[in-house]
Amino acid sequence: MSAPLLMLPSELQFLILQFIATGSSREQISDLIATSQTCRSLHHAVLCEKNDLVWRSSAIELGILPSVRLEAIIYPGSSTLEKRRWLNVVKLNYGWLQPFSLTRFRLQKAYRVLPPQEKNGNWFGRRTIEMVVSGAGTRKRPGYQAKQALSNSGGSVTFRISEESSNITATLDPALNQVTPLGSEHPQAPEWTATPFPCGVGYLVQKNNLGLRVSEYSESCSKSWNLEERAVDRFVSNENILVVVAFTESSPHIATKLSCVRSCSNETTISDKIWEIDVPVDWAEGNNQGRYGYAHLKNFHMTSTHVVCLVTRHPNERLGKLTRTEFIVVDLKTGEIVRKLRINTESSNPASGISQRAPFTTAFNHDFILTDIFIISGGPGGGLFVWDYSGKRDHFLYQVPNPWTTADSKTTNILRQYSDLTISVDGRYLGVTTSDQLLIFDMVSKERNSAYNNGRKVGKKARYMKNPTDDFPGGLWCWFRDWKSTKCKITGNVRWEEVDGGVAYLTDVMSQTIPANTESWNEHCVQVILRSILSIVSGRKSLIIAALVALAAWVYLQGTPHIELW
Repeated sequence: MSAPLLMLPSELQFLILQFIATGSSREQISDLIATSQTCRSLHHAVLCEKNDLVWRSSAIELGILPSVRLEAIIYPGSSTLEKRRWLNVVKLNYGWLQPFSLTRFRLQKAYRVLPPQEKNGNWFGRRTIEMVVSGAGTRKRPGYQAKQALSNSGGSVTFRISEESSNITATLDPALNQVTPLGSEHPQAPEWTATPFPCGVGYLVQKNNLGLRVSEYSESCSKSWNLEERAVDRFVSNENILVVVAFTESSPHIATKLSCVRSCSNETTISDKIWEIDVPVDWAEGNNQGRYGYAHLKNFHMTSTHVVCLVTRHPNERLGKLTRTEFIVVDLKTGEIVRKLRINTESSNPASGISQRAPFTTAFNHDFILTDIFIISGGPGGGLFVWDYSGKRDHFLYQVPNPWTTADSKTTNILRQYSDLTISVDGRYLGVTTSDQLLIFDMVSKERNSAYNNGRKVGKKARYMKNPTDDFPGGLWCWFRDWKSTKCKITGNVRWEEVDGGVAYLTDVMSQTIPANTESWNEHCVQVILRSILSIVSGRKSLIIAALVALAAWVYLQGTPHIELW
């Protein structure tokens, strides 16, 4: 006899399961998981893709706004080749809420080139780049900057190579082992600039009769914005919205005008302006002495619902004395301030009752990461701090643990200087770079952490420098994954399964994205062909299929000896 719950109409079952899933507490989410393990019918009802909407209420309780579509979430908990699901969004953000306990790292060597993809007889395999970040090096060689990898980028990444004569923007597609130049990068900021963030990689800026036309690099450059301002400093975009900060006549050296505009396909009309903020005037604070009066915009990022600005406070526009550092969260639709998060000078969580004043802060020494719920940034003492800007907490949630410990008690609390931050396309893994290492933190399980070395020799004296003085080249840290396609026997749907992966530090991206030795590359492909044919024959399949596979592989190899990357 079936359980009474299973005898109810499917609509009522869905409402009951949605009620169980509502709530951010661990007990409520675990109750729904336990319900799914009762029988096969409930397991299908709770975890199948058809009823994935049952998890949306849990995502809202965790901090996702009800108006946010699943497609608009920046980091959905799913990789590029995986289907987006509310279930993965809940798993991701619930894991981010949990603090770290004990952190261990296993140091590994990074590849110097992207290795050949091992398809193991599966000719429908793919390779995607899950994380990319620039690596610091000598100024004598070209420098690199990378655009944040996103799940809607198809597994490829956009980067910029900065040389003395020109700046080149290009995309790296690991699936085709190909680098495609896109064109010139947007003009450099003025000689004196208070902050370089966000970096603005992946945009084309052109002057026209209206002012400036900003276009996002794509196959058709379909997203464009016409701006009245000609002295544009920095900008970020999300879908068809662009947030830009520009200089004014009254402030020619410090960008103070923050604007939000919509995209415009017509080149003859100005983009519609949603709101505009004069940062020093509209965000001014102060007491009788005016010590918090001047607001200076250091950095900003955006989601589909908010703009988060990193702001420093000073007595006046000379920026001589730093009196406060804070995050200001702005509503994307109205431009109104939603809340403020003050970065204290204490390096411990105020909720723990233990405080220690730090001698310095790294809040604006490198970029910060923004998701739909969380902020991760530098802070007091050089640490990394996680903030929940969607909740009611006025202090940070927890601090990412220090991976370096020394036997000398005098230097135990001294942290190495982080060069840059990044995050994987699914939002699960946090990447942190130093002068010679890439550290990857698992923000969900808090256990699967790893570290990679690029071969740079860093002595004891240079250990705490962001970029020691030597001849080591700059490059790109790339964490890649190899996938194979599988077919579900029950539903018949094709899905992707991860089979391999690794981390590479690419110093000459334009020529070393595939193995330089063409003969060894061809030998590798021939070996894969033979293994594929043997696997087909051993499976008692038709020899005609084996011949077709060999013919397709031969045709593929005709274009393999030389792959032009420029």
